[in-house]
Amino acid sequence: MSKAYNRIEWDFLETVMKNMGFGAKWTNLLMLCVKSVSFSILVNGEPKGPIYPSRGLRQGDPISPYLFILCTEGLISLLQKADVKDVVEVFCVCRGAPKINHLMFADDSVLFCRATAQTNRNILHLLEVYEKASGQMVNKEKTSMVFSKNVSSTTKAEIMQFWGVQQQQNYDKYLGLPPMLGRGKHQAFFGLQNKVWTKLQGWKEKLLSQGGKEVLIKVVTLSIPTYTMSCFKLPASLCSKLESLIARFWWGQRKEENKISWVSWRKMCKSKLHGGMGFKDLRTFNLALLAKQSWRILKEESLLLHQLYKARYFHSTSFKEAKLGANPSFVWRGIWEAKHYLLKGCKWRVGDGKAINIWFDFWLPNHRLVPVSDSITQSQLNWKVSELIDDRTRSWDMEKVRRCLPPREAKEVLHMVLTSNSRPDELVWEQLALCTWGLWHRRNKLLFEQQRLSPQQVMDHTFSLQQEQKSAIAEQRKGLKPLCSWTPPQAGALKLNTDGAIFQDQCSSGVGMVLRDEGGQVIFTTSKPKHEVTDPMEIKFLAVLRGLQVCLPLGITELEVELDSLLVVQELTTDQESMSIWRNLVFEIRRLLQRFPKVSIKHRGRMANAVAHCFTRHSWHIDDLVIWWQSFLEFVSQVIRHDGLM
Repeated sequence: MSKAYNRIEWDFLETVMKNMGFGAKWTNLLMLCVKSVSFSILVNGEPKGPIYPSRGLRQGDPISPYLFILCTEGLISLLQKADVKDVVEVFCVCRGAPKINHLMFADDSVLFCRATAQTNRNILHLLEVYEKASGQMVNKEKTSMVFSKNVSSTTKAEIMQFWGVQQQQNYDKYLGLPPMLGRGKHQAFFGLQNKVWTKLQGWKEKLLSQGGKEVLIKVVTLSIPTYTMSCFKLPASLCSKLESLIARFWWGQRKEENKISWVSWRKMCKSKLHGGMGFKDLRTFNLALLAKQSWRILKEESLLLHQLYKARYFHSTSFKEAKLGANPSFVWRGIWEAKHYLLKGCKWRVGDGKAINIWFDFWLPNHRLVPVSDSITQSQLNWKVSELIDDRTRSWDMEKVRRCLPPREAKEVLHMVLTSNSRPDELVWEQLALCTWGLWHRRNKLLFEQQRLSPQQVMDHTFSLQQEQKSAIAEQRKGLKPLCSWTPPQAGALKLNTDGAIFQDQCSSGVGMVLRDEGGQVIFTTSKPKHEVTDPMEIKFLAVLRGLQVCLPLGITELEVELDSLLVVQELTTDQESMSIWRNLVFEIRRLLQRFPKVSIKHRGRMANAVAHCFTRHSWHIDDLVIWWQSFLEFVSQVIRHDGLM
């Protein structure tokens, strides 16, 4: 569109908002903002005016882009009605794919249609109607056309004459990206290489320190191709060329100078902890960005992109199992290749088990595959996890699990929590945050205590502490002070304190609970070891689950649950469905909470949860669940008496 913002008719904008259902008061308020503008111009240095416009939107006003998008709804409505009436033959990628006749971004529009004279006459008529109503005008100088190979030269010339376009352009840009890609990939992406080269040439004439060069490379240069790499898998030769340009700038080469690169680019891409500079390996970064697109296609089935690719490449299966297909597009090639690396980092969250292959999918707690033994038959290789679940009881079939899986994996599976109702399986991304503190902690454990922590233990512990730190900072910003002393429940209620912990030095974990009344009298205390759990968050959830399971048969009418993990409390009290890797546990806990007539769950500081923590530590010394009714062990007597005095 030509001068898109300046040509918008105010009456058209107001009519569109009313037809879209905006309230009269809101519409009048917005139109007051639009119509209250005035301009002054400088003539010989003196302001003349004011000038009051009768149409147009102010450029630079934060609300103007949103109002302009509302105006484009008028054109979209015309195109949709034309599709319904078969006035315009829309574009369809393949059989079963959604029909498309337009893509729009602000004032840039792409229209798709059949290459027939009548269809183009109809589209041109629709645009004329839109121009008269909105004040917009098509910029024919910037209009380009792309035809398929099956369109004859005569038809091309006739259609181009309708539109007033002098030539067709196959390699024009749309939103900075080439809309068509042929064999000449370097030609399509030459502008990217030229942009990086121009940026570096401007810096080479300046005296910059190595630190300054590092900042410019990381913040500016390596960010230039990011948008393009999130859509296309760039040719390896182009990535090498870009890295070569950046490396030459780093080592101080000017013009045709040829200075020695003392360290390879591969080593410079390593983190500073490993002797590198932390630069990005462009090919790896490219795959990471495409893997992000793969994740969107995998999870958001309502996306237009998902619907198009499903119809074209995996109409009878899922994206996870999609093949490259015959004659694939350049974009699909990149996404399909990145999918392989994406699935390596994904893990299945077990629901009904019908979508998870026992042997070839990641679904075990420690992100491992189940080893395939020689006794497994060819038909058993296709078994799903649902084969190991008893549908009647919604629990694991212990006999079948132990018969089919190796002992170690069987033990892990039997300790996995299943939901009480059948839910579909879900693929989740496992986040592993490797922090400097985690590495330092691992180093100190090895150096001073001769304990070698596995990378998985370091990741779990570091991630848990990082989340707790974020929550504590957020709590401090709110001006809240954590309550650090145990307080009795309300009259007629009972209070359940739970805790869970990972004992890395013992390669074990456990949970502890205590139930007390309003007078501080102990109803029960309990400890239970959980040797198979290695996730700090999972053990916290399990502590709450086991505590509720013990309380449920007691007929408690009012229960208060307290624990020292803010993250667990937030996950259990939010109204939204849990999307975390602990979803099954969260679902079961919420189901149990609903069975109490009156229940609440709160976060308290560590000191208020001291008794439960003591029984968690005591789980080291026992082999299975132990419950002490109306009594407690001597080693916690002082802590309990201390709580009673507070």
